[in-house]
Parts: sequence; C-alpha cells; structure tokens
Amino acid sequence: MRSKKIVIFGLVSAGIIIAASVATWQFFFNYPRYDLGAKDELISKLSEYLSREPDNAVRLVNETHSVLQGDQEIYSYDLVAAHDSKAHGKLIIGTYYQENKVWKINVKWEHRGDPNLLNASELIVSAITDNAIPEWQTDDGRPNRNVQMLNWIHANATQYPVVKHFSQDRTLSLTAGQDRFSLSVAIIKAKFL
Repeated sequence: MRSKKIVIFGLVSAGIIIAASVATWQFFFNYPRYDLGAKDELISKLSEYLSREPDNAVRLVNETHSVLQGDQEIYSYDLVAAHDSKAHGKLIIGTYYQENKVWKINVKWEHRGDPNLLNASELIVSAITDNAIPEWQTDDGRPNRNVQMLNWIHANATQYPVVKHFSQDRTLSLTAGQDRFSLSVAIIKAKFL
C-alpha cells in the first residue's frame, strides 16, 4: 500500500513538474509581442511620405544590416536631402531577430539652420510619428495631428531627452539642439520580451 502511495505521489509530482515546464515554455515563447509594423512596409511608407514635398524631400539610401547579440537586427539608412543630394542624417530600424517586425525606430538629422533642411526635418518627424504613433491625435480634426505633434516637439526641444508615453508600451524620445535633432520611437518592453 505504501509503495502505491509513493508511485502515485511520484506521478503527481512529475505531472506538476511537466505542467510547470510547459507553462514556462509557453510564457517565454508565446508571449504577445508589440511591434511598430513590418519593416519593408514601414520603409515603403516612409519613402513615400518623405517624397511628398519635392522642395523638402528626403531619400532613404544605402541600407546596411547587422545582427546584434542574437536578439535584434538593425537596419540603417542614410537620409539624403533632395535639394543638395547630401546625407544629413541616419534612420535606424531595429527588428526582432529573424522577424520582419519593427520594435524601434531612431532618426538623427542635422539641419544647421538651413531652411530647406529645417523643413525636411519637420517632414521626417511627421513621417516617423504618423507611421509609428497613429494615436498621437485620435482624429484628424483641428488642429491637425501633425501640427499638434510638431508644436509639442518645438515646445519640448532640449538637449536632454524628452519622453512621451503612448499606448501599447511605446515611447517617443526626443533630443534637439540648435543644429540637430534625434527622435526615437520604441516598444518599452522589447528588451524583456
């Protein structure tokens, strides 16, 4: 009788261990994953958006790709101003490893006070936030969400990062100096997923 209890206890214990192992595996490999969209679709939308205003147009050129620490892939593009055909910045996109889903967008742009480059910088900021944070303003009523967003950025532009939180665990981080700005949109929990 005692050996039967030991066998039953052993089977129950083994069942609990197996169930806990399966639950742990499910947690780590089937978690909900937030993203900012598919990389190729995002690049296509950004390219179209940045070509809307011919005088201020910016092209994405020279894609480079690297894998960092096995958990993310990085794609980098030069931002070339149409008016002088020179690179004035970089667009960096981070995707989940071996996936096409974007978790981070970072852009750096130097305008040095040039009016064409300043106008292009507003176009870049609009393109990034319009495609990565559609709920900046829930509707396109007055004021237009891009105008509202640009006003917020101009009001908060400092040499130290200004962070704004959004739904789906996203943040927008902005630093802006007299001659340049850096803008980042990222999934907050991406590093821990």
